[in-house]
Amino acid sequence: MLTLANMRHLEDLSEFLGVSKLQLMENAGRSVAYELAQRFTLQGKKILVVCYHGNNGGDGFVAARYLRDAGFSVDVLFIGQKKKLKEEALVNYSKIKSMKANYKNIDFSSYDLIIDALLGTGFCGGMLPNLADAITSINNSPAKKICVDVPSGVLAETGKHGLYVHPSLLITFHDVKTGLVAWKKRTVVVDIGIPKQAEDILTKNNITKKILSAVIKNRLPESHKGQFGRVLVVAGCVDYVGAASLCAQAALATLRSGVDIVTVAAPEKVAWAINCLTPDIITKKLTGNFFVPKHLKNVLALAAKHDVVLIGPGMGLEKQTVLFVQHLVKELTAQKKPMVIDADALKAIILQEVDNAILTPHKKELDILLQNCRLTRMNIRKDLQENVLLVKGATDYIITKNDIHYNTTGNPGMTVGGTGDVLAGLCAGFLAQSKLPKESACAAAYLNGTVGDALLKEKGYGFVASDFVDMIPKIIKKQLD
Repeated sequence: MLTLANMRHLEDLSEFLGVSKLQLMENAGRSVAYELAQRFTLQGKKILVVCYHGNNGGDGFVAARYLRDAGFSVDVLFIGQKKKLKEEALVNYSKIKSMKANYKNIDFSSYDLIIDALLGTGFCGGMLPNLADAITSINNSPAKKICVDVPSGVLAETGKHGLYVHPSLLITFHDVKTGLVAWKKRTVVVDIGIPKQAEDILTKNNITKKILSAVIKNRLPESHKGQFGRVLVVAGCVDYVGAASLCAQAALATLRSGVDIVTVAAPEKVAWAINCLTPDIITKKLTGNFFVPKHLKNVLALAAKHDVVLIGPGMGLEKQTVLFVQHLVKELTAQKKPMVIDADALKAIILQEVDNAILTPHKKELDILLQNCRLTRMNIRKDLQENVLLVKGATDYIITKNDIHYNTTGNPGMTVGGTGDVLAGLCAGFLAQSKLPKESACAAAYLNGTVGDALLKEKGYGFVASDFVDMIPKIIKKQLD
């Protein structure tokens, strides 16, 4: 049995292991066509494939193509809008132009077999009129009904349903979903090419609180200032109204992680604003409103006095700032200085020219990074070198050239601005103490999500990023006790 969350993890992990979601869709649709050809006499029969916007519809487009290419009579009824098709589904929609049928001219009762590829695992309840009409027409037809992955209208996680397609056969992918046991006797499971390594990662590599003890140093009576790490935060610009706050969030989160000293190097107006926000942060005030190449010498001199450099929050993408980031990262890479690269700085760099860094993109920033580096998710690991990629999302993925870990702490309330800066600060703080990039990224992702979950319990979805800063030491204490 497979939960929806685990299925999505497997699909994402497969992509990072080299099997794209487009290939998974191709495999799924081909497997549906093969099963039908094995189980039914299709020659001389009329087949209708009914599709909608999501990946389930994409699976249907692929199945229709394979059935057509095998010489069978196939029509495709797409009841959605082309502009709403997801990426992989759109690719396969473009390959079936000659097979599309007009809804007004469709007689569902004239078909011998109808493939239901309307609503898949993403269905959350509620039914638009056109979907309800299509499902009713499918059910009223004497044709055999073949459901792709999930009977349309059924919640795959729980099995709850209102109006739904009544399957003669259910062809599901990789494993039976938890909510589909009622149809188990009518279900066949097909392989879609998810690598075994993805299953192994899902079984073994979920991050737990044990990781925190690997990156937080014990304090002994003879401990002295600086022994627990020094972090330089390079961030901010005056065009970004919230830049000072974002820089402060990252810097304070770094302090809360247990390091001794945090310095923020920022344009002078931003630096003064940070001083007003908190007295706990040392600032280096740089002339002007943006980072420019002339600041490089001063920032490198500061970096030499710190264990880790965090680059990116609120910097903006002014042309001179991009040049500054590129030169700074190049110099720090040559010096083998540990870095955390976040936010705008991710859009300025070429991954192949960076080493010894934790990079913290969300999915859109990852797409920009990949585009700039001429890489894909499938081949990014071969160019990671000694870098660690922490991809932020509903599930966080921590990726190195050798392995992948994932983190499931956190909640939708963490979409609020600034939580990513807190995460970057935690990465820098843990890295400064432990000198362990992968472990620091894993611990930061776990702790950030755990703090978010605690805030959700305490405040509901009304929490903001500054709440994280105050909650961090409480959660660390609770997790380590």
